[in-house]
Amino acid sequence: MILSDDKQITIQNAFREIPQEIKPKIKEICLDMRRTYLSAIKNNLPEAKIVIDHFHLIQDANRRITEERRILQQVFKTKIPMRIFLRNKENLDPKEKPKINNYFKKYPDLKFYYEAKETLRDMYRLKNKEEAQQKLKIPIQALKLADDLGLRQWGKNLSYWQEYILNFFTRKTTNAYMEGLNTKFKLIKRISFGFRNKEVFIRKAFLACLPLTLLPHLLT
Repeated sequence: MILSDDKQITIQNAFREIPQEIKPKIKEICLDMRRTYLSAIKNNLPEAKIVIDHFHLIQDANRRITEERRILQQVFKTKIPMRIFLRNKENLDPKEKPKINNYFKKYPDLKFYYEAKETLRDMYRLKNKEEAQQKLKIPIQALKLADDLGLRQWGKNLSYWQEYILNFFTRKTTNAYMEGLNTKFKLIKRISFGFRNKEVFIRKAFLACLPLTLLPHLLT
Protein backbone atom coordinates (compact mmCIF):
# COMPACT_ATOMS: atom_id res chain seq x y z
CA MET A 1 0.00 0.00 0.00
CA ILE A 2 1.36 3.41 -1.02
CA LEU A 3 -0.05 6.42 0.81
CA SER A 4 -0.49 9.88 -0.68
CA ASP A 5 1.02 11.54 2.41
CA ASP A 6 1.97 10.83 6.03
CA LYS A 7 -0.79 12.81 7.72
CA GLN A 8 -2.45 11.25 10.76
CA ILE A 9 -5.84 10.89 9.07
CA THR A 10 -4.29 9.22 5.99
CA ILE A 11 -2.39 6.71 8.11
CA GLN A 12 -5.42 5.93 10.28
CA ASN A 13 -7.60 5.34 7.21
CA ALA A 14 -4.98 3.02 5.73
CA PHE A 15 -4.99 0.86 8.86
CA ARG A 16 -8.79 0.75 8.88
CA GLU A 17 -8.74 -0.69 5.35
CA ILE A 18 -6.81 -3.75 6.53
CA PRO A 19 -9.32 -6.66 6.72
CA GLN A 20 -10.16 -7.67 10.28
CA GLU A 21 -9.12 -11.27 9.67
CA ILE A 22 -5.65 -10.10 8.62
CA LYS A 23 -4.89 -7.80 11.56
CA PRO A 24 -4.24 -10.57 14.16
CA LYS A 25 -1.71 -12.14 11.77
CA ILE A 26 0.47 -9.01 11.76
CA LYS A 27 3.08 -9.79 14.42
CA GLU A 28 5.66 -7.04 13.85
CA ILE A 29 5.77 -3.64 12.23
CA CYS A 30 9.03 -1.91 11.34
CA LEU A 31 9.03 1.89 11.07
CA ASP A 32 11.03 5.05 11.54
CA MET A 33 10.65 7.33 14.55
CA ARG A 34 7.40 9.12 13.70
CA ARG A 35 4.86 9.43 16.45
CA THR A 36 1.98 9.60 13.97
CA TYR A 37 2.87 6.05 12.85
CA LEU A 38 3.24 4.88 16.43
CA SER A 39 -0.15 6.24 17.45
CA ALA A 40 -1.89 4.66 14.45
CA ILE A 41 -0.29 1.27 15.09
CA LYS A 42 -1.22 1.26 18.78
CA ASN A 43 -4.82 2.17 17.96
CA ASN A 44 -5.32 -0.32 15.17
CA LEU A 45 -2.81 -3.14 15.79
CA PRO A 46 -2.33 -3.20 19.56
CA GLU A 47 -0.91 -6.75 19.57
CA ALA A 48 1.78 -6.11 16.96
CA LYS A 49 5.38 -5.65 18.13
CA ILE A 50 6.81 -2.30 17.03
CA VAL A 51 10.40 -2.19 15.80
CA ILE A 52 12.41 0.92 14.98
CA ASP A 53 14.42 0.25 11.85
CA HIS A 54 18.14 0.41 12.64
CA PHE A 55 18.88 2.17 9.35
CA HIS A 56 16.61 5.07 10.29
CA LEU A 57 18.09 5.32 13.79
CA ILE A 58 21.59 5.82 12.38
CA GLN A 59 20.25 8.08 9.66
CA ASP A 60 18.68 10.23 12.38
CA ALA A 61 22.04 10.36 14.18
CA ASN A 62 23.81 11.51 11.02
CA ARG A 63 21.13 14.14 10.47
CA ARG A 64 21.75 15.52 13.97
CA ILE A 65 25.51 15.58 13.37
CA THR A 66 24.97 17.49 10.13
CA GLU A 67 22.69 20.01 11.85
CA GLU A 68 25.23 20.59 14.63
CA ARG A 69 27.97 21.08 12.04
CA ARG A 70 25.81 23.65 10.24
CA ILE A 71 25.17 25.57 13.46
CA LEU A 72 28.88 25.61 14.34
CA GLN A 73 29.71 26.93 10.89
CA GLN A 74 27.30 29.82 11.39
CA VAL A 75 28.51 30.61 14.91
CA PHE A 76 32.24 30.48 14.17
CA LYS A 77 32.03 31.74 10.57
CA THR A 78 34.13 28.87 9.30
CA LYS A 79 33.91 25.91 6.95
CA ILE A 80 33.60 22.46 8.53
CA PRO A 81 33.58 19.49 6.10
CA MET A 82 30.56 17.24 6.19
CA ARG A 83 31.64 13.91 4.72
CA ILE A 84 34.26 13.07 7.32
CA PHE A 85 31.66 13.14 10.13
CA LEU A 86 29.31 10.86 8.23
CA ARG A 87 31.97 8.19 7.76
CA ASN A 88 31.94 5.29 10.17
CA LYS A 89 34.81 5.24 12.64
CA GLU A 90 36.35 2.07 11.21
CA ASN A 91 36.22 3.51 7.68
CA LEU A 92 38.29 6.61 8.44
CA ASP A 93 41.59 6.45 6.57
CA PRO A 94 44.95 7.35 8.24
CA LYS A 95 44.78 10.92 6.94
CA GLU A 96 41.24 11.50 8.17
CA LYS A 97 41.76 10.35 11.76
CA PRO A 98 44.03 13.27 12.84
CA LYS A 99 41.76 15.69 10.96
CA ILE A 100 38.61 14.59 12.74
CA ASN A 101 40.40 14.63 16.11
CA ASN A 102 41.46 18.24 15.48
CA TYR A 103 37.84 19.17 14.82
CA PHE A 104 36.80 17.38 18.00
CA LYS A 105 39.29 19.47 20.02
CA LYS A 106 37.86 22.66 18.56
CA TYR A 107 34.21 21.61 18.83
CA PRO A 108 33.67 19.18 21.77
CA ASP A 109 29.90 19.00 21.23
CA LEU A 110 30.49 17.72 17.70
CA LYS A 111 32.62 14.95 19.19
CA PHE A 112 29.77 14.14 21.58
CA TYR A 113 27.35 13.75 18.66
CA TYR A 114 29.76 11.58 16.68
CA GLU A 115 30.61 9.29 19.59
CA ALA A 116 26.92 8.84 20.45
CA LYS A 117 26.27 7.78 16.86
CA GLU A 118 29.15 5.32 16.94
CA THR A 119 27.87 3.87 20.23
CA LEU A 120 24.51 3.24 18.59
CA ARG A 121 26.27 1.51 15.70
CA ASP A 122 28.23 -0.63 18.15
CA MET A 123 24.96 -1.61 19.82
CA TYR A 124 23.75 -3.30 16.64
CA ARG A 125 26.78 -5.59 16.65
CA LEU A 126 25.69 -7.14 19.94
CA LYS A 127 24.11 -10.58 20.07
CA ASN A 128 21.06 -10.12 22.24
CA LYS A 129 18.55 -7.65 23.64
CA GLU A 130 19.98 -7.64 27.17
CA GLU A 131 23.46 -6.60 25.99
CA ALA A 132 21.94 -4.00 23.66
CA GLN A 133 19.88 -2.54 26.50
CA GLN A 134 22.99 -1.95 28.57
CA LYS A 135 24.76 -0.41 25.60
CA LEU A 136 21.85 1.90 24.80
CA LYS A 137 21.83 3.25 28.36
CA ILE A 138 25.28 4.77 27.80
CA PRO A 139 24.35 7.40 25.17
CA ILE A 140 20.92 8.06 26.70
CA GLN A 141 22.35 8.91 30.12
CA ALA A 142 25.25 10.92 28.69
CA LEU A 143 23.07 12.88 26.27
CA LYS A 144 20.49 13.77 28.91
CA LEU A 145 23.24 15.30 31.09
CA ALA A 146 24.89 17.28 28.28
CA ASP A 147 25.03 21.09 28.28
CA ASP A 148 23.97 21.31 24.65
CA LEU A 149 20.18 21.51 24.18
CA GLY A 150 20.26 19.47 20.98
CA LEU A 151 22.10 16.66 22.75
CA ARG A 152 19.61 16.64 25.63
CA GLN A 153 16.70 16.51 23.20
CA TRP A 154 18.33 13.60 21.39
CA GLY A 155 18.75 11.77 24.69
CA LYS A 156 15.07 12.25 25.50
CA ASN A 157 14.10 11.03 22.04
CA LEU A 158 16.20 7.87 22.39
CA SER A 159 14.71 7.29 25.83
CA TYR A 160 11.18 7.61 24.43
CA TRP A 161 11.83 5.11 21.63
CA GLN A 162 14.18 2.72 23.45
CA GLU A 163 11.62 -0.08 23.90
CA TYR A 164 10.99 -0.18 20.15
CA ILE A 165 14.69 0.23 19.30
CA LEU A 166 15.51 -2.82 21.42
CA ASN A 167 12.69 -4.87 19.85
CA PHE A 168 14.97 -5.16 16.82
CA PHE A 169 16.99 -7.79 18.67
CA THR A 170 14.05 -10.21 18.89
CA ARG A 171 13.96 -11.10 15.18
CA LYS A 172 16.36 -8.53 13.64
CA THR A 173 13.45 -7.12 11.65
CA THR A 174 14.32 -4.35 9.20
CA ASN A 175 12.65 -2.58 6.30
CA ALA A 176 15.93 -2.45 4.33
CA TYR A 177 14.26 -4.21 1.39
CA MET A 178 11.58 -1.53 1.15
CA GLU A 179 14.20 1.20 1.47
CA GLY A 180 16.06 -0.42 -1.41
CA LEU A 181 12.91 -0.37 -3.54
CA ASN A 182 12.30 3.26 -2.64
CA THR A 183 15.84 4.16 -3.74
CA LYS A 184 15.34 2.22 -6.98
CA PHE A 185 12.09 4.07 -7.75
CA LYS A 186 13.73 7.44 -7.11
CA LEU A 187 16.55 6.49 -9.47
CA ILE A 188 14.06 5.52 -12.18
CA LYS A 189 12.34 8.87 -11.81
CA ARG A 190 15.66 10.74 -11.91
CA ILE A 191 17.10 9.07 -15.00
CA SER A 192 13.75 9.46 -16.79
CA PHE A 193 13.69 13.20 -15.96
CA GLY A 194 10.28 12.82 -14.40
CA PHE A 195 7.00 11.35 -15.69
CA ARG A 196 3.94 13.06 -17.10
CA ASN A 197 1.99 9.83 -17.13
CA LYS A 198 1.67 8.08 -13.75
CA GLU A 199 0.85 4.73 -15.37
CA VAL A 200 4.14 4.76 -17.29
CA PHE A 201 6.02 5.30 -14.03
CA ILE A 202 4.15 2.44 -12.36
CA ARG A 203 4.94 0.09 -15.26
CA LYS A 204 8.62 1.01 -15.19
CA ALA A 205 8.70 0.48 -11.43
CA PHE A 206 7.16 -2.99 -11.78
CA LEU A 207 9.59 -3.84 -14.57
CA ALA A 208 12.55 -2.77 -12.41
CA CYS A 209 11.44 -5.21 -9.70
CA LEU A 210 11.38 -8.25 -11.97
CA PRO A 211 14.30 -10.69 -11.77
CA LEU A 212 16.65 -10.32 -14.75
CA THR A 213 16.15 -14.00 -15.58
CA LEU A 214 12.52 -13.29 -16.49
CA LEU A 215 13.20 -10.48 -18.95
CA PRO A 216 14.12 -12.69 -21.95
CA HIS A 217 10.82 -14.57 -21.57
CA LEU A 218 8.86 -11.33 -21.47
CA LEU A 219 10.56 -9.99 -24.58
CA THR A 220 9.90 -13.07 -26.70
